[in-house]
Amino acid sequence: MNNHFKLLALAGFLSSCITINFQIEGITSDYQYLSYEEKTKVKKLSTFEEAKAGNVYEITGMELRKELKKNDSSIVHFFVNKCKSSHCYPMSTYGNYIDESGQNVYLIMLTYADLDYSLNQEPEFPLYAVNAKYYEERKTRKYRELFVQDLLQEDYQDAIQYKTFFFNNDSLVKVQNDIFED
Repeated sequence: MNNHFKLLALAGFLSSCITINFQIEGITSDYQYLSYEEKTKVKKLSTFEEAKAGNVYEITGMELRKELKKNDSSIVHFFVNKCKSSHCYPMSTYGNYIDESGQNVYLIMLTYADLDYSLNQEPEFPLYAVNAKYYEERKTRKYRELFVQDLLQEDYQDAIQYKTFFFNNDSLVKVQNDIFED
């Protein structure tokens, strides 16, 4: 019994001396893990016209839908910073596509994890993120779903699993997983 007490006391002492910093990225917005400098780059959107390259603007699906009405054609694409899949591209590839296609492209990050990776590439266009606070949801999957529901409204159920949405004004024309898919 005395040995058990000593082991418990030792375990308690060691646990008070050791701090384990365990972080799983992508489940929530990860805003809390941003550095002070990174947080200064995250802004609330006042207007899309005032959005500047080098910043990330928090938006809602309804705000984006209103903006889409102003454009003949637009593309909304969800991406993950520092993604390693074959469907992930450097910011310069998106920039070239925007320049060559003449499309209005809205790149929306799902989480702030590895934000520095995207910002260090110095994209020449503003980036956007889902305003998770507006949707009162902590989990990425849930606030993305609510954002897409606001954005697509009646077309929501058929398109929720896709990452890229093509619009004529605010009418959904096509969905696909890869922005460069033919």
